[in-house]
Amino acid sequence: MFTLPGKKLEQDRARRWGDYHRISEPRSKREGDTGDGHGPDSSDETSYGLRYWLRIHAVGVLVAINILLSATLLLVCITRGTGAISSCQEQDSDGGVHLIGQAQIPVTMESFRFQTGVRKQYTAFFGPRNATTDAAWDSILNAGLIRITKAQADSLSAPTTWSRHDPSMYVGIVEVFHQLHCLGHLRTLIYAADPTAERMKNPGHADHCIEYLRQTLTCLADVEIAPIGWDSRLQAYGIRDDTVRQCRSFGKIHEWVLDPVRHESEDI
Repeated sequence: MFTLPGKKLEQDRARRWGDYHRISEPRSKREGDTGDGHGPDSSDETSYGLRYWLRIHAVGVLVAINILLSATLLLVCITRGTGAISSCQEQDSDGGVHLIGQAQIPVTMESFRFQTGVRKQYTAFFGPRNATTDAAWDSILNAGLIRITKAQADSLSAPTTWSRHDPSMYVGIVEVFHQLHCLGHLRTLIYAADPTAERMKNPGHADHCIEYLRQTLTCLADVEIAPIGWDSRLQAYGIRDDTVRQCRSFGKIHEWVLDPVRHESEDI
């Protein structure tokens, strides 16, 4: 039978539309369920609908789960303070105190203004050796060694010896006091009447200290920016002023190390 082109196009559209609705219908409807209880039951229809929904939305569900897991992991990392930080092993404690290092030393932060002499402001440590400066240096070079537990000793990057006062404990030195010890040794050499003779008392000590301090500075790599000025007399740039910094409270760390509970010896 001859069919007009327009009529045939309408029939094709109707057939495709009907097929689309048939595919979209639940399986029970497509298989002739009349609702009289003789077709597939409602549980089959529900099961098919669930599988059909999951198949359509599977990718979206997986993406949502991945985002949820990533957000959870990020929250845990932020809460625990994990990150590159660092070999410092820093953990939050109460009252703004941080427990840092293998010995979990309680550390607080404080605002500190540097006084390095560029503005004619001097500390008791500043300048050549005399009774005042020597007393100041001696007051921070008395920390020496502390006792640590076996678990703390095992966490170090190299073996450490045991305490001669308590064989159940081990000994170590908090690095800042090792650094101050080296700086104090170099100060002694600089201001010695005969630096060469002073150095020969312990050959290699000064070289060790210089290299140790160099590596410490590059390891910590301070990235704060210092202000610079122009010296018109010298026609050169120079440090312009001392800065105010947020620093770890050295005094409290010093007190913690000197506590008889853990202080082993002033020797190093």
